[in-house]
Amino acid sequence: MRKIVLFALLICAIFFTSAIPVLAEEPSQDAHLIGIFLDPEPSQDVHPLILDPEPSQDAPLSLIKTTTIQHLPNGGSLETAVEEQPVLVAFYASASTKSGTKTITYRNSAGTALWYVKVTGSFSYNGSTSSCSGVSAAAGSYSAYWAILSKSATRNGHSANATATAAQFNTNFEVIATVLRTATLSCSANETLS
Repeated sequence: MRKIVLFALLICAIFFTSAIPVLAEEPSQDAHLIGIFLDPEPSQDVHPLILDPEPSQDAPLSLIKTTTIQHLPNGGSLETAVEEQPVLVAFYASASTKSGTKTITYRNSAGTALWYVKVTGSFSYNGSTSSCSGVSAAAGSYSAYWAILSKSATRNGHSANATATAAQFNTNFEVIATVLRTATLSCSANETLS
């Protein structure tokens, strides 16, 4: 009888020893739920809904470009390109903003670009009128026989202006002509850049 009792105790000890790791590895559903509700920090996979009025830096705005060409009596041409960004409307503000550029490029009769003047303007719009809030000017030469002598930027009402003076040289690098050109970028009441 004593051997039977010892054998039974041995069997019980083996059973409980093997069952303890299993219980430690598999917590109950209730314990899992309690852990979720007691965690004050949200999961990294949960993203709150945020209404961001500003576009993401990962999705740059596409440019809208229009180009016109004016032919000159000497056979050359002036190519005018206007680039603008779509209107940005802030939900918390009463005005929208827009920016763009206008570039005038002088080309010879063969179509080769010689020099350019460029104006960059920023505009605000409140539903009935527009105004220029910022302006900058740039100018440059593509030819060894043309050079930019000066450039300046001004703004007036709903217009941004860039003025440049270019000089043409002969093969002896003597100035044979100077040209003054102004690029004006305007924003109309219906937010159209021209």
